[in-house]
Amino acid sequence: MELSKKELEIFEKINLYERHSNISNKYRYEDKLTVYSNDKIIEIVKELGYSAKYRKKEKFFQIIETIDGIKFYFHFSLEYGMVEVIIFWEYENNKDLSGGGLLSVVCKLIEIVKNEEKEGYIKDACFRNYEDLKNILREYFLIYEDLKTEVLKVDWEKVISLKQIHS
Repeated sequence: MELSKKELEIFEKINLYERHSNISNKYRYEDKLTVYSNDKIIEIVKELGYSAKYRKKEKFFQIIETIDGIKFYFHFSLEYGMVEVIIFWEYENNKDLSGGGLLSVVCKLIEIVKNEEKEGYIKDACFRNYEDLKNILREYFLIYEDLKTEVLKVDWEKVISLKQIHS
């Protein structure tokens, strides 16, 4: 797996690597909340302005939005008191123009592209209580909003044309 030039450009514009790293460093608690209420999590997400569903089989919370023919996904898992986030998009008319993924993996790919690879992955943020979780999600939702803004600025028809020329 590798990042496309367009993905890297988008991630750099929103400062994804540094923001994800900062959230990870800011929320490093040993005493973690490991038992929580899915209903309470859904309520927190709603307070932050989103509508989420819990996917019991896959054990993650899911937010899906479609804007201008692009589906945006924000998924997060809360295993062991840690917040694992996946943010991606999918252009409805051409699945080849999708991007994003698990933030720790995306950040590792950014390191590789920039030839600045560090040992291991950026760790998931940890939460001790619902207030910590709300603050963590608030910060990730800001990244998600910036991601949507930048993806929507892209002239996807031009990207499709360029991909066809280079194929």
